[in-house]
Amino acid sequence: RWPPNQGNLPTPPPGTRPNVWQSDDKPSPVSLDPYDSAIVSSLEGTIGACNYVCEVSVDGISGVSAESKAVMAMRFALTGIALAWIMPSKALSNMPSVYDGVSRMQQWASIKAGRIQPGSVRRIGGIGQPLIGTTWQEIETDFSDVFSGMTEVISYTLDASGDVARKDLMDALAHSVLWFHEACCEALPMVAVTKFVASMDALAVGSGGARGLINVVTARLGVDEQDPIRPGGPSFKKVLTELYSQGRSRLLHGASDRLFHDWQSTRDHAEQFARHTLVHCLGWASRNPECKDPKAMTRP
Repeated sequence: RWPPNQGNLPTPPPGTRPNVWQSDDKPSPVSLDPYDSAIVSSLEGTIGACNYVCEVSVDGISGVSAESKAVMAMRFALTGIALAWIMPSKALSNMPSVYDGVSRMQQWASIKAGRIQPGSVRRIGGIGQPLIGTTWQEIETDFSDVFSGMTEVISYTLDASGDVARKDLMDALAHSVLWFHEACCEALPMVAVTKFVASMDALAVGSGGARGLINVVTARLGVDEQDPIRPGGPSFKKVLTELYSQGRSRLLHGASDRLFHDWQSTRDHAEQFARHTLVHCLGWASRNPECKDPKAMTRP
């Protein structure tokens, strides 16, 4: 949480802090030289009115690459937190970063039989993600393995040396988190499905097509491929095969015969499968620190 007192600026890095920042009052522009004033302005613009700040260390990286990796690490961290909710896409929408845009308004009207109908206004994002029936302390406990796994993925993402103990495994997980975040933020349902499937495909190390998805989902969730996804529902194998075929392979290769169908329910299913699989894979990686082989995630 930053800054500790509402309205105060955070403490700048050593060597850039003018004496006036030691006080409890917000510095006046006239009390700073032009360089210090620019620092204050930069921090104010970056943090805005937010109470929470994500600070990322990018040692050994510079320029555009440093910014890109810092932003990616911030998005990965938010994604890790959002995984604690049943619909991470909604959670991410409710707690966006200033960098990505806090919120936006959508308004529309319709015309029926030549008459204008009452429209609607909708606010997208920025309202905060509520905690209902739980506390953050309980979430930290329940998802400690997931958060630990995500921390290792973020450390891998920011590493500049390439000397990472579980590079191949972290690479697969990082790919999955990247696609999962992009899917959550995607506006078009059919494209979101493609990205959610890509997230699961990364956990299967991109091998085996639909069979790879079936292997990683059944292995990590502890189910049989012929088990129904719900009482009286289709089997895991049937649903995952359909998701891979319609949601990834055909869409990517321009062969889908459902491009303009209603994809919303398919998107919801894809998000749930991708969320459960990613949560279990991150937790598994945390509980098995000796494992380096990403293909082990596809085995019971």
